[in-house]
Amino acid sequence: MTPAVSGQTLILILDRDPKRVKVLRHLLERERYQVVTAGDASEGLWSYRKIVLTDRPILAVVDMTLPSGAGMDVLRVIRSSPRGQEIPILAIGDPENSEIKIRTLTEGAADDFLEKPFNPREFLVRIGVLLRRYYQEEFRGLRFVFGPLTFDSDRMELRLEGKEIFLTPIEYRIVHYLILHQGFLVRKEDLSAALWSPDTMTEEDNLKVHICSIRKKLEDPARAPRFIETVRGFGYRFRKHWQEEPPLEKDSS
Repeated sequence: MTPAVSGQTLILILDRDPKRVKVLRHLLERERYQVVTAGDASEGLWSYRKIVLTDRPILAVVDMTLPSGAGMDVLRVIRSSPRGQEIPILAIGDPENSEIKIRTLTEGAADDFLEKPFNPREFLVRIGVLLRRYYQEEFRGLRFVFGPLTFDSDRMELRLEGKEIFLTPIEYRIVHYLILHQGFLVRKEDLSAALWSPDTMTEEDNLKVHICSIRKKLEDPARAPRFIETVRGFGYRFRKHWQEEPPLEKDSS
């Protein structure tokens, strides 16, 4: 596998399991990434503040099973830092704690969530997808006006009736992708493949969480959508024609 950006990419791993850290370090260094590791929140934040001063691509892998909710605290500190919105974050956690997964994705604290134990190849694929998404420019220069909604890709700005709507990085990319395919059905698997790995089957729940969050921010209920239609069993469609009062629809996210 070829690194998504370059051999100069820095990967920060914050994980309290030394055995897993050793395995992940080996996997990443074999792919020519530079790896920085930490075993607790304090060490992880110290390492982050050090590497963030560089101008190199950075990705963070954060263990959400750290004691006393420290994993979420670390994510919030990273996101609130000057470069925090520009850095991809992969959270890892236990499958039985679905509440942490939902909170992490809904709040935009992380871009993706991988449940333990995970396949090493899947881990590398998700790292590569996140790095490509953040560090390769694409779809620049799009400005879109749809009734009260204005979308500007250069400014990474979405406004509803003149008021800025604050999206998480992954929510922004979902809206961007749907607008690019305005009027056409976007299948769930195609949208997931554009956002995550095309060969993983665990992302549908992640996608639904993000779509629901976007709907809430846009005041766009699934049963009476103004912007994003759900095509039940298939995917989503961004409306091509603006309707002030759309008819009631039975589909739901």
